[in-house]
Parts: sequence; structure tokens; C-alpha cells
Amino acid sequence: MKTKVEGILISKHPFGERNLIGTLLLRSGRVLTVSFYGGQGGGSKKKSSVLELGFLLKVEVSQKGRQGDIVAAKEWELGWHHRNIRSDINSFTASCLMFEIIKKLAEQAYLDDEDIMSEQSRGIFSVLSNSLFYLDKKLEQE
Repeated sequence: MKTKVEGILISKHPFGERNLIGTLLLRSGRVLTVSFYGGQGGGSKKKSSVLELGFLLKVEVSQKGRQGDIVAAKEWELGWHHRNIRSDINSFTASCLMFEIIKKLAEQAYLDDEDIMSEQSRGIFSVLSNSLFYLDKKLEQE
């Protein structure tokens, strides 16, 4: 069973006061739903959140029992992030459209899955990551 995963955050929803439930597109091309305790930031230490759409995250996860498709994040760190997409409305809208399409196309991942994936499912991650990278690079040049 895997405990460390890496993926691009393609959706997030608030849960409770400070928690988030996010969907990661893993390098395998599958999606994993993760619960981030304290993911919204804030609190007494005024901690900021690094959980933004399109950011590549390295997450250590755990699954307590078989509680459906959601796993809990123990720790997470930022792997890569775009700098300019969020400030340009057209680019942000295009990236959100890509995220919604990918959520419909990608299969659900489970922690006990083996890494036997087709080239097509791996290609979904490659297309999204390259799109975000080059979109951000183009906005830097403007």
C-alpha cells in the first residue's frame, strides 16, 4: 500500500472550519480524493495554505479502515506551483475547464492499487502538467 503520492490539485472544497477535501490527479493518471486537516490555513498561528488549484503536491497519506474513496493527508508539501495563472482571468478559466474535463475522464485511484497503468492514463497527467507549465511560462513573457 502506498503512503506517499504526488499529484496536481484539480479541485478543492471546504469541509468544516479549517479542513479541505481535495482531488489530486496522480502521475499515474488516476484521481485520488484526499482530506487535508487544516488545509484552509488560518488558526491561532495564522498559517497560510499552499493548497491552490494547479499546484503539484507531495502528500503522505493514510487510510484508516475502508472508509470509501477518501484518504487522509498526514503531511503535504509543495512540489511545483504556477505564479501567473491565477492573476489572468482567461488563463485561470482555461485551467479550470481542463480540471473539470480531467475529473470526468480519469479513473479513481486507491491506495492498494498496483502501478499498472496504460499509456493513455499516464498521458492525462503529462498533458495537464505541460499545459500548466507552458501557460504560466507564456504569461511570464507578457
